[in-house]
Amino acid sequence: MTGGGGTDGNLDFFVSYTGVDRPWAEWIAWTLEAAGYRTLIQTWDFGPGSGFVEAMHQAAQSSPRTVAVCPGSGQARPIRLTTAPPAPAVDLYSSSRVL
Repeated sequence: MTGGGGTDGNLDFFVSYTGVDRPWAEWIAWTLEAAGYRTLIQTWDFGPGSGFVEAMHQAAQSSPRTVAVCPGSGQARPIRLTTAPPAPAVDLYSSSRVL
């Protein structure tokens, strides 16, 4: 958060990424904030001891839009679903083209 992000409910975008894509994610968040949008990105907004899994879940629930930064190199490690909190029902087959 460079001044535009945060978790106060006035959020425009949650930028989600894995470690290998941190530079791209930060560039995306910086570009969005420079354009006047409010972003939430883990490297700026999740403090030490914040409970990463819960913070990710809260960010996904509170943001009207999520930008998922997907690696092209195939080096990303998936998040273990067994550690994630239950999610609301979603369109598993993406027939509505929603992530």
